[in-house]
Amino acid sequence: MIRQLPRKAILLLPALLALLLTGCAGQQQVAVPKSESVVSGQAEHLETSFENTLAPLEAAGGTVGISVRDHDGEQVFSHNGDRFLMPASVQKLCVAADVLLHFPPGKQLQTLVYTTGPIDSHGTVQGDLVVVGGWDPSLSGRVPYNDWPWVHFRAWAELLAAQGVHSIAGDLVGVGRRFTPGGWELSDLTERYAPVISQLTWNDGLLATLNTPIDIGEGLQRDYYREVVPDRAWWTVDYTRLRTPGSPITGNEPDTALFHNQWLPSLPHRLGGFEEPTRYWHPVPDPRRLSMDALRQALRNARIEGGDSTRVAATAPDRPEDVATIGLVHRSAPIDSLVRAMLVASSNHWAEMLSALVQEHLGTPIDAYDPRWKQTLGALGVDTTGVRRVDACGMARRNHMQPESVTELLTVAWKRWDARWSDLLARPLEPRASLGGRLARFEKRLLLKTGTLSRAYSLAGYILDRDGKPQYSFTIMCNFAPQPYSEQIERIDAFVAAMVEQYDRTGGLQ
Repeated sequence: MIRQLPRKAILLLPALLALLLTGCAGQQQVAVPKSESVVSGQAEHLETSFENTLAPLEAAGGTVGISVRDHDGEQVFSHNGDRFLMPASVQKLCVAADVLLHFPPGKQLQTLVYTTGPIDSHGTVQGDLVVVGGWDPSLSGRVPYNDWPWVHFRAWAELLAAQGVHSIAGDLVGVGRRFTPGGWELSDLTERYAPVISQLTWNDGLLATLNTPIDIGEGLQRDYYREVVPDRAWWTVDYTRLRTPGSPITGNEPDTALFHNQWLPSLPHRLGGFEEPTRYWHPVPDPRRLSMDALRQALRNARIEGGDSTRVAATAPDRPEDVATIGLVHRSAPIDSLVRAMLVASSNHWAEMLSALVQEHLGTPIDAYDPRWKQTLGALGVDTTGVRRVDACGMARRNHMQPESVTELLTVAWKRWDARWSDLLARPLEPRASLGGRLARFEKRLLLKTGTLSRAYSLAGYILDRDGKPQYSFTIMCNFAPQPYSEQIERIDAFVAAMVEQYDRTGGLQ
């Protein structure tokens, strides 16, 4: 006799059956779905190289995206190539393309310097000295983080002195727009690589200090200012309180957080923590004011007094037409050299300034921050579906790109601009390059752009043949892998090295 099951048991039968099946399946290994690698028939070895180098990053919880194309644009290898990842600073390649699309290689950026009044018989300027920025990132030199940033400002001061100027009755006026890019994390905003962006910027918007360790007793040291560059910049954050040179950084003075938390190294530390004077760089809240501090120091060195106060503005005051005023136009080096310096050093500040230059050129108000590089990629024929751009330089964690989009840009850009484009990228062992000593033995075989963020590392560029002609474009992005930075970089470089070595053995990625 078959007994009829209770109604509750009947209702539970589907769930019991599912549990039974799950238990049976538990006897076997369950495959975890993941994005499959796409390998051409001529590049099976890249799958092996991936397994030997980068797969452990994914096994530990990271996400790796790779895209490799030959010079005709044909896909050779892709692993998560269509996955949206944080590109980090390889995104600066988009800024470079943005500039090349809109400006000729010889384009020069102009900074205007003029007085609002004439020089009287005593050599006094009866008015203000005005500096109008033109988005030129190189006012302190032709490369980011210049060791001696005075070259242009000293020349301006000496020119004024040669024209008979001995003093300035008015103010120093710095003119230019100012903004902080969207999406930058608070922890970044106090760092050297994250200055406020301004149309008028000197020394990458950074104040430099040389701190000296002093024994304060009980086995402790505290840093004291030994030197500040520029020396006029002994001001608090609101530029209303003058500091005393050589004073300790106590952390208790009004407005003492001059640049947010950047004074952290000056907290008391044990003897022996810092044996020698240490150089620090500090992003200032207003690069226009820093520029005027630097100009004031240059004027003093040229024996020009006055101009003790600073004013800043987004737009320039009217320049009188009915009086004889002094004016000069400073022109930057050709814009391609500025783009190259930005890429080689991976300068966030230079990238944002060059992007803002394009935005202004296209008539978009700078107050409505809108990097244009996504539109440029579309104009070049690169698929931008789903691409999210938050800033220009790639430091925002909410930027999302596919490795395939970056590789497609590399392929298209070389074909469009040829040597003009390829000359922008760094080679291994190049001085000042963000590459450092990476992939040094392939100095003549690679052109590269690095990307480094916490939680995101990337590398993109070209594999060249022995005649320097491009054979393959590639992009590698790694997000959220828990391994140490050094291990992630080593594994990325090992994959690139395997590609070059395979090409040399077989004449291709075969």
